[in-house]
Amino acid sequence: MPHTSPAANGADVLLEQLERQGVDCIFASPIAVMAPIWEALARRGDDHTRVKGPRYFRCRHELLAMGLASGYYKATGRSQ
Repeated sequence: MPHTSPAANGADVLLEQLERQGVDCIFASPIAVMAPIWEALARRGDDHTRVKGPRYFRCRHELLAMGLASGYYKATGRSQ
C-alpha cells in the first residue's frame, strides 16, 4: 500500500496562502474558532524551529493584537 500523507484542511490551506502572500506574523487574541489554525501551526513546528511560514503572536485582547500589527507596519512598512 502506498504511503499517503493526510489531506490538508482549511487551516493548512490558509497558512499556505498567508505564506505565499508574504505574511510573516499573525497577531490575534485566542478564540475557540482559531483552534484549527493553532493546530496547523503546531504541525509546522514552533516559532523557534519553523523554517518558513508566519509566526503566531497570541495576544490577550484584540486591541493589543491591533496595536502590534500597527506597530509592525510602522516599523517595517509591511502590513500583516
